[in-house]
Amino acid sequence: MLLAVALSALLQVQGELDCRLRVGLSEAEIGQPIACELIVSHPLGTRVNVDLESLAPNDGWIVLDEPKLLTTRHTYDNQPAAIHTYYGSITTVEWTLAALEPGAHTVVAPAVMCEIDGVAENCADSSHAVAVLGALAEGEDAPRPPARPELPSSEAEGRYVSAWWLLAPPVGLVLIALAWRFARRERAVPVVTGPSARASLAALDLELPAPEYCGLLRGHLRDAVDERARLDRRGLTDDEWLAACGADPETIDRLRTLLASCEAVRFGGERPTRWALETLRDEALGVLPRDEALGVLPHEERAG
Repeated sequence: MLLAVALSALLQVQGELDCRLRVGLSEAEIGQPIACELIVSHPLGTRVNVDLESLAPNDGWIVLDEPKLLTTRHTYDNQPAAIHTYYGSITTVEWTLAALEPGAHTVVAPAVMCEIDGVAENCADSSHAVAVLGALAEGEDAPRPPARPELPSSEAEGRYVSAWWLLAPPVGLVLIALAWRFARRERAVPVVTGPSARASLAALDLELPAPEYCGLLRGHLRDAVDERARLDRRGLTDDEWLAACGADPETIDRLRTLLASCEAVRFGGERPTRWALETLRDEALGVLPRDEALGVLPHEERAG
């Protein structure tokens, strides 16, 4: 008796065709993806036909992805009854829609047909309402009064740039050029009470590293000549300094050779011996005699 009741209930469940439509959103924006799912329950051994061409409600919608269709069997074979609450087949259809127009729309389930016991059956109509928001909020597309031109306020006028500011760049360049020429001009050397540059050159420590030694020798050599001329020409390059030196050609050549030797040690990577450094110092002292060979006053007369 109980077996007959169970079989009767089973046949009743299998004989039904049921469709359920699920729509992920009830409110969306234009172009926003909306996930849809149709779940069709039908008896074992039957097959459903889904009209996939009608997944979009109308021309105002588009299907974004290829629809997915899957059929699974649910039986009690070797399974506890609690695992499957339905005995039959379930076919699911998944697709994604997007609206192209705003307004109130209705997503309708596609047509489904299944033949059960030789009789064609169709699912009952199933639908879901979706409100699609427009690009403008309500009232934003209402006509607005034309804008009236307004005169700039006094605060805005204060932000205007005066035409005099256009002269600032050229005036600045002129001032920079004048400052550069002023910095490079020959200036009188103040009276020095300490040792002369020639004395400092003669007292150079031969134990110093060669690049440092030659840097000091170059500086003392130029300072000694400038002291005799009572001019400050430290802002000039070596070539400019030689051109402004005012000595005879032979002395100029000797000075140029000494300066070039110092630069070769400082920046050219040469590493002279102690004897070579001492010889370089003696040659520099030989260019700076205590008489007026350079055509300028000797150091001893400066203090007078």
